[in-house]
Amino acid sequence: MDHTATDSTTPPLALSPDELLLYACVEGNLEAARRFLVEDGADPTAADDEDRSTLFFAASGGHLALCQLLVEHGHPWNALDAHGKTAAEYAQTAGHTDVYEWLVNEGVRAERVFKALRAMGAAPEQPDTNSAYLQQKLVYTADGDRLLDAENNGVMMGWERPLMRASVDAIVPRAGLRVLNVGYGLGIIDKMIADTQPAEHHIIEAHPDVLARIRETRDMDHAVVHAGTWRDVVPDLLAAGTQFDAIYFDTYAEYFDDLAEFTESAVDLLAPGGMYSWFHGGGASNAVFNEVYRRIATDDCLSLGFLIDWERLDMAPLGDEVWQGIRLNYFSLDHYWLPIATKIDDDE
Repeated sequence: MDHTATDSTTPPLALSPDELLLYACVEGNLEAARRFLVEDGADPTAADDEDRSTLFFAASGGHLALCQLLVEHGHPWNALDAHGKTAAEYAQTAGHTDVYEWLVNEGVRAERVFKALRAMGAAPEQPDTNSAYLQQKLVYTADGDRLLDAENNGVMMGWERPLMRASVDAIVPRAGLRVLNVGYGLGIIDKMIADTQPAEHHIIEAHPDVLARIRETRDMDHAVVHAGTWRDVVPDLLAAGTQFDAIYFDTYAEYFDDLAEFTESAVDLLAPGGMYSWFHGGGASNAVFNEVYRRIATDDCLSLGFLIDWERLDMAPLGDEVWQGIRLNYFSLDHYWLPIATKIDDDE
């Protein structure tokens, strides 16, 4: 399927303002589009039968000022067409890097604004999904390859192993380190951490069914398991002056804002030169959404004094068989961005 939106024809007579606006966006006619929006009340989100709206045609044609006009008049930056593509992807496919960059950065700006509004009480708070999750019954499948919640959502799945392997290789490069993992799940990453022969291995896990699994399997008898949420446990670790050489974070039923909050704690939990990573699954239903969260996480880490690198891991697309029996597909990309944040050692 060619997702470029470059259909260009002369508009027929007697069109509605919405249709005229669509044609103006196809042609890249900024002044005509402005007139249809301001004087004729055209809908800035007018779309064709494949849900390709005004913004998709403007982006595909590389018309940056027109894209900015449409967003200014209320077109969402993150609208999807019938194929699950964004206008930024149309721009990228057509080679219009300036339009792609502007739309992605508009996404970053919008997320920052919504976060600020929530903090001010001017926007609804995000629902507390974590408390409900902790009260659900979890199920480990017989093959040990899936951990499911009460609605058959994947809490953790075996396909993540290569990503966990790369994460451990990046932040636990040798034996004898002090390592903290937040979120046990299937135990994939913790078993890999154990194989590195750490000096200390700590696990924070809140769900009672997962804690029972740890006790039953005895796979983590060498580790210090902290029962509770990271918000419960981290203050005690900080009060005790506990520090780590490596930290990994992968919780369930939490938001990107929660990750950002934990990252602030990670600075104090890490020893100088320590390394920090997390499962970068924010917006993983779409490459543009995932990129928006990657940029926000980068800015957050830099503002806290981390150095940060991202390693792109190309993946074979996960087929339908991976998601069979799973309520929601939580990762639809053909690549994974592995974050590697390092706490600056001021003595060096």
